[in-house]
Amino acid sequence: MSEQAKKYRVIGYSQTRYNEEMWTFEWKSKAATIFQCDTLDEALNQVKFISENHHDCTRFEIVRGEWY
Repeated sequence: MSEQAKKYRVIGYSQTRYNEEMWTFEWKSKAATIFQCDTLDEALNQVKFISENHHDCTRFEIVRGEWY
């Protein structure tokens, strides 16, 4: 892996509606990537910050890989 590449990215979602027939929620991505960092701790801290300050964003994915 390249040293310049980020190892984690955070993607945030907001709930759009509840499907009563399937008993599932539908989600809409807030953005392709809302944060990139090098450590899992940084990613978790960012999820905490976003969830406390943007109440409409209620689901998050932390993806490990290589992004520039």
